[in-house]
Amino acid sequence: MNLIHNVDFVIAAICILLVLYISVGRKYSQISKSNYMFYRMVNTAMAQSIVDIFMNVSETYTELFPPIVSSITRMIFNFCTVLLAFFAYQYVKAYSNREEKEDKIQRVIDVMNWIVLIAFGVVGIINIPMGFLSYIDENGVFHNGELYWINYLIPLLLLVGILYTTIRKKAAYTKDQFIAIISFIVMVLGGVLIEFAIHYTTLTIMFSVSLSMLILQLSLEQSDLDLLELCLSDLMQQ
Repeated sequence: MNLIHNVDFVIAAICILLVLYISVGRKYSQISKSNYMFYRMVNTAMAQSIVDIFMNVSETYTELFPPIVSSITRMIFNFCTVLLAFFAYQYVKAYSNREEKEDKIQRVIDVMNWIVLIAFGVVGIINIPMGFLSYIDENGVFHNGELYWINYLIPLLLLVGILYTTIRKKAAYTKDQFIAIISFIVMVLGGVLIEFAIHYTTLTIMFSVSLSMLILQLSLEQSDLDLLELCLSDLMQQ
């Protein structure tokens, strides 16, 4: 099956995310807000990867899928991008606030994140009939709309919120954990830039997202679990 874009890296991303889904689901308690948000990140990235493949199938076999199907699929994909960035911010915030309360600036950022998420969802729905972000013509060919840049600006703003929270609450992390979060941001942006550079011939964004989430899992989630198990072991020996 020859698609308009190479989805090999997307399939690899699904495999990595499946491992994370099973690992996080079995090992970590959902009571912890940071664990819960990370689990949501995994679920969202998994759904987005599947939608990414279906989107390419629908835009390749235009004789089987009407333009409205491709438009709705692309809207879902773009919303998943924003939703993933939103959950990533909530994850970093929950992790950094375990030892202290939120400050006023962070509460403002939190409210703005909710507003942006809801507004983008509404804009995405309106775009389906109007096509100002993107649209599929009657021949099944994808076109950027006049405001297509919004699809990239909104997730970028959410990533800025993650970066700000991480730097401001640096004391809440170990050195490796801090580097892991910065690496998450850099790798996600790197996947986007690579996809731009090769003109979307191969889809790399979801692969970079899955690898960056694997780094988060190993550096933040696993280190917390190891520390908890060590503390329980010490208590049992006393």
